[in-house]
Amino acid sequence: MRFKLKLTNEKETRIKVDYWIELASSINMLLDSEYLRSVENGAYLLNRKIFKPWTFSRLFFEKYSFTNKEIRVLPGENYLIVSTIDDNFAYFFLKGILKEKCLKVGKAIFELRSVSVLNQPQRKQIVCKTLSPIIIKEIQRIEDSCPEFAASFVEGIKKNLVSKAKAFRNINILPEKIEIQIVNNEKIKRKTLHIKNELYIGYELLLKIKSLPEVIEIAYNCGLGVKNALGFGCVEVIPPPSERVLISFEK
Repeated sequence: MRFKLKLTNEKETRIKVDYWIELASSINMLLDSEYLRSVENGAYLLNRKIFKPWTFSRLFFEKYSFTNKEIRVLPGENYLIVSTIDDNFAYFFLKGILKEKCLKVGKAIFELRSVSVLNQPQRKQIVCKTLSPIIIKEIQRIEDSCPEFAASFVEGIKKNLVSKAKAFRNINILPEKIEIQIVNNEKIKRKTLHIKNELYIGYELLLKIKSLPEVIEIAYNCGLGVKNALGFGCVEVIPPPSERVLISFEK
């Protein structure tokens, strides 16, 4: 399930450029503590690795500018995509955000104006764009100008999807049954990311993915690569899916 939150700030506010940890923490605070504990204790455990069945996009601001290490957000309409394959997460997140009616990022508070539900891409092939950078562990030391970059990047996504398919849906699938293609190498954007005092490289790009519909669902709802529950690897299909407003607090 995928939610689109429309958020507003009536006054100018500021957040860190590297706001992912603060946003992830705010989302976690909306969840039931027992549910969150069960996930962190290995509800989706595979080969001693804990998988979390959700992801979210970067924040999209109507009016903003950068100043030093902060984002200056001017009054306007903003939005955030939150996506999951777990019905329990969807229930607790929706319950939490409707109770709070706002989302906090550090000291900034964004008021909730509406929650929409986006349709699911129930097909074997999608073309998608990143809504937040994709991080692949296997290529952190490979320059994106190197010939082996594309192959290593694609193989890293496949390997990760194979593990997620097993962890989330108990699906056994071979990497050869997942076809992934970078649509345009010249459009790849490289991002330097600071996460928990560690340096990572993330990539924004267009991808074509072909596989079982269940695997497409996992890619769409749980994200690609690693650090998905911190807001990385979130993708959107092209063209964007239709949406329906679930609840609105518009004045």
